[in-house]
Amino acid sequence: MDKSYESYRRWKHLCGGNVFIYITKTSKSRIWQARISLPGVPAETFLLRKSLRTSSEEDAIVRATNLYHDYLHKHRVDEPLGMTSWRDLVTAYEEDFPDKTKFQSDADTYLNPFFGDVRDVRDIDTALVRRFWFWRWERHKDFKKPKGRVGKGVAYNASPTPHQNTLKALEVSLKAVLNWGHQNGRLLSLPNYRIPKEIWKKAPSDNSRGRFDLQAYRQLVRKLYRRAEMIRKRETNTLKQQRVGIERVRFMVLLISNSCIRPTEAYRLQHKHFKRREGESPEEREKGVAYTEIEIPKSVAKTSKARTVITHDYDSTYRYYERFKEVLDEYDLPTGPDDFVFCKTRDPSQVASMSFYFRKLLEEFGLHKDDKGRNRVLYSLRSFGITMALERGVPIHIVSFNAGTSVRMIESNYWNSISWSLREVINKGRKVNSSGMPVFAVIEDEEMEELEREEVKKKNKRLS
Repeated sequence: MDKSYESYRRWKHLCGGNVFIYITKTSKSRIWQARISLPGVPAETFLLRKSLRTSSEEDAIVRATNLYHDYLHKHRVDEPLGMTSWRDLVTAYEEDFPDKTKFQSDADTYLNPFFGDVRDVRDIDTALVRRFWFWRWERHKDFKKPKGRVGKGVAYNASPTPHQNTLKALEVSLKAVLNWGHQNGRLLSLPNYRIPKEIWKKAPSDNSRGRFDLQAYRQLVRKLYRRAEMIRKRETNTLKQQRVGIERVRFMVLLISNSCIRPTEAYRLQHKHFKRREGESPEEREKGVAYTEIEIPKSVAKTSKARTVITHDYDSTYRYYERFKEVLDEYDLPTGPDDFVFCKTRDPSQVASMSFYFRKLLEEFGLHKDDKGRNRVLYSLRSFGITMALERGVPIHIVSFNAGTSVRMIESNYWNSISWSLREVINKGRKVNSSGMPVFAVIEDEEMEELEREEVKKKNKRLS
């Protein structure tokens, strides 16, 4: 580390190096400070040092950037900032963050159709963003259900009442591009991008995604196996598209349910990300225990944080992977370290999409709806895997790390699954009464009676 930064606890450069925000190691309150210079202006003429009066890095970035642009235009030492259209802003942002696939989807489906005609992003104010949210809320009125596969620029789910999680994810995408434009001088001020309260209160918060129980999951696995065997044993030449397609879905189902990774993460896995690890302890080595290890790189993880996933079934997932790899080899599809595991049969350089085919299979199998009438999707398998892990008593912090989510998120969505295991853990080692229920008293009845007798003796002694 550069010695010039040793006196800072945290720091960040903004606006092409003209803004430096930092927290000194001696600051007890950890308040961000800013040092701002202007391009073309000597330090002896202008060098602003100012407290940003916040301990939040996000607020500090916004305040420092606003100060920089205010002083830049006051001094007029630089050429006026040129106009940037919305589409140019999105293109520049995607060049900086090419792996943000969720943003690209949101931009194609919602952001570009609404903001696409904006010629100067400096004209985007709070009123325009507010109109965007109401447009998004009413989006279903212009929606026409696609007859075939969902393509680029077509809404995946334009239901009359988008879920709170759906709206929140869109807010994250809008916030990201606006913040980036603000930090890079494309926007002079940052509008309020938050979802209006009247829309947020109307949006459903209950889980609208169908769930698998153990019985439905077993039915799905068995039916997929039978379908795969039927296609494999056909006397006529089996089409590559059919054979690889069913085996691809079959492996995806087993992978997600045994690892709890997201479908969007699984889609982009490469062959080098799958490993089989031998057990390290003497007991594991003696029994020949092995594990499936899946590397989720930063570029693939939704949270942009790399992690190593250990599947819930020892090395069975790796055997599933080897079986699917044999099918790919049989049809001369690439299986090199950098090739996609779930590649398209006609264009192996691209990732295959399975949502449409998976839905069709569920409808044929009679498993598309759960007992509450909700549609099951690939993501439902992740929820099933998390639920099964919690019911087996796997610690919640281990489940959250493996799944790449927070403990808080699991608590809010899977509390029914962890309540019994939680009670078992809390009451571990407790004595039980004649009914088999735990004794909750910290002090036993005999001990309490003995304490009361001692108190009576002390009281009588004082009175005498």
